[in-house]
Amino acid sequence: MVKSIPISPKAFLLSLSFLSLILFISSVQAIEDDDVVDISKLPNKLAEALNAPLFAGQILASAIPFCIICFPTFLLTKNSMAHVSAVIIVLGFDVAIGWLPVWLLLVLSVLIGLMFAGQMRDFITGRGRG
Repeated sequence: MVKSIPISPKAFLLSLSFLSLILFISSVQAIEDDDVVDISKLPNKLAEALNAPLFAGQILASAIPFCIICFPTFLLTKNSMAHVSAVIIVLGFDVAIGWLPVWLLLVLSVLIGLMFAGQMRDFITGRGRG
């Protein structure tokens, strides 16, 4: 009889994200026809394969690192600044390798800044200290 090892849902989802990282690397190599893998062309290849516009390919390609980095951060921490940091880091990575346009990062950064503007105002003025 084989005993099952109990595993928490957070550990399971974290291991699932690492497995998806391994599968992501192999899928990028499968999409490319040449010996050299150009990861910056992944959104173009996805859009061509799905017969979709380029922006859809960019969103799908940027969802890969988002799932790998942000979901474990969301599950393992309750700190909202860690969540915001993970989102900004992933979007910055996607912009740096050319998967997303810069305006999307700027718009989301401004929206996140507006969400935390009240908390920053209270911190600076000292109203948040009881």
